[in-house]
Amino acid sequence: MTFRYAYLFVTLLVTIFFIETTSAIECNSIPTDGCTVTHNTIFIQNNYSLPRGITINENNVFLDCSNSILDGEHSFQNGITIFQKKNVTIKNCNIQNYERANLLVRESEEAKIENSRLENSEWNYGINIYHSTKAELKNNSLRSNRVNLYIEATEKQDYDHLVDKTNTVNSKPVIYLFDAKNLAINTLDLGHLEINFGENISIVNNQIAGDGILLNNVINSFVSSNIISKSDVGLDLQHSEGIKSIRNEIYNNGLGIRVQESDNNLFLDNSITSSNYEGLSLFEANNNLIKNNEIISSKYYNLRIISSSNNRFSDNTKQETAEF
Repeated sequence: MTFRYAYLFVTLLVTIFFIETTSAIECNSIPTDGCTVTHNTIFIQNNYSLPRGITINENNVFLDCSNSILDGEHSFQNGITIFQKKNVTIKNCNIQNYERANLLVRESEEAKIENSRLENSEWNYGINIYHSTKAELKNNSLRSNRVNLYIEATEKQDYDHLVDKTNTVNSKPVIYLFDAKNLAINTLDLGHLEINFGENISIVNNQIAGDGILLNNVINSFVSSNIISKSDVGLDLQHSEGIKSIRNEIYNNGLGIRVQESDNNLFLDNSITSSNYEGLSLFEANNNLIKNNEIISSKYYNLRIISSSNNRFSDNTKQETAEF
């Protein structure tokens, strides 16, 4: 009996392997659903319904979509996936309606994304760069994704990407900085502002709508008099310290301000209103001063505190508070 089950198990594995390998059809010039790219490929321009997306399965190749539309029909898949590959170029692709990511770069090196449009990932990401190095993004339009540009990493070098101002979120420029010091970002109309590893940054009198402001591993910096709206997170502090957030107007975001593993920061005279989830969220955040802020009209909690201690609250206008 044991032998019989072992035989059936091996047969099942062989069958699955056969199905996966035989179903990995080369995309060539007219892509089919779930196809793969293993050589330089130029699509014939058209509208393609591809709910299972496309996977790049070789190093040192390019895919030129010729401005074709790749439509995921709101499937919970990735549009184009680059996984553990090096020196892959994606260009002239219009990718839409994929609910994991319209484009995923995972554990890859030197990926280049150019002249592409990534839209309508209502649940997740326009472009998701995950534990990858030296990606380069130029002249891409990201629009109407829950998060338009999302970079995940644990090592410092995995934040070192070239993302210039020719990229836009909701038709507004993207600013992405790595290892920045002694800079002023003032009086701009932006769709995405992200700083990974920085010191002594001044962010004043800007308007940001689309992806908000993200400060990750930033110290001793100043964020004041900005208007931040229509973003998944308005102001997002991760692993940051000595940030002074003063007189910002933050409204109609998923989360107004999120403070995650960030200590010794000041939040003073901010207006945080009409958040779809939470107004101010503290997670493993300690020794912060929250004073004279208006935190109202959030859908769930105006103030949520999780695994945090020694934070001081004074003269804030708020309604519900949840502490865990």
